[in-house]
Amino acid sequence: MMTSGHTFPTPFATVHYMNRFLNPAKCVEMKYTNMADPNMSLKEFDKLYKLPDKKKINLVGELRPMLKKDLSAVYKLWTK
Repeated sequence: MMTSGHTFPTPFATVHYMNRFLNPAKCVEMKYTNMADPNMSLKEFDKLYKLPDKKKINLVGELRPMLKKDLSAVYKLWTK
């Protein structure tokens, strides 16, 4: 948060990100977000943000926790 008496040219900053709610109903209930379409039901909102079934996710290789030996490769990918 910044407060100042100066005017900044717009756009001052831009950010690109995507939210994926793990519990959309709870996010609406806690007023973290709202449903953009007022005609949308909570059930439709849940369906919109539903995570895919594990069976429908196709992974190549295996997932494992990152190890110290992976740091250099991960750093190269991160800074790419």
